[in-house]
Amino acid sequence: MRTLGKITIKGFKSIRDPPHFVLKPSRLNESKIRMEWLEKGHEGYFNATSLSDGTLRFICLVTLLLQPDLPGLILLDEPELGLHPAAVALLSDLLISASQRAQILVASQSVTLINHLEPDQVWTVNREEDQSTFHQLSHEDLSAWMDRYALGELWENKELGGFVPIFVLKKPFCEAFDSQLYGNQRSGA
Repeated sequence: MRTLGKITIKGFKSIRDPPHFVLKPSRLNESKIRMEWLEKGHEGYFNATSLSDGTLRFICLVTLLLQPDLPGLILLDEPELGLHPAAVALLSDLLISASQRAQILVASQSVTLINHLEPDQVWTVNREEDQSTFHQLSHEDLSAWMDRYALGELWENKELGGFVPIFVLKKPFCEAFDSQLYGNQRSGA
């Protein structure tokens, strides 16, 4: 958490007097750490109950994605919920950066988030004959569209198919896992 405070403050260069963060054990459960902060010009400390759901969600996502040792696989369902559009753009950068160190699968309904990805990072999921089918997008197939539209706009206008886009942000991973995820044959690749 100390690292999170330092990273977060460095990212906001417009803050002249950054808040003072205090990490201490919770009074109710000493095995849990409570973060409080004091802002210049305010009396008393703030804590997580002072933050919006979107801010809390973003802090959790940043904490996960900036860990020095990421788990091999991260699954996220609609991480954009409750986030400001500017925070969604930052989230996409964090996801792409973390994907250099871990396999990341994200299900999302966010046009903003999809707009920050390349076609080969997105799979669409369709329901065909009582089963889900996965189709990986490709830049070649979308080249005529990509000059005029962002990827999210194409999805929003139902040009890509797929009820729910899934991002597969990936580092080089083991072949056994890839074959389980992608099967022996990649649809649309």
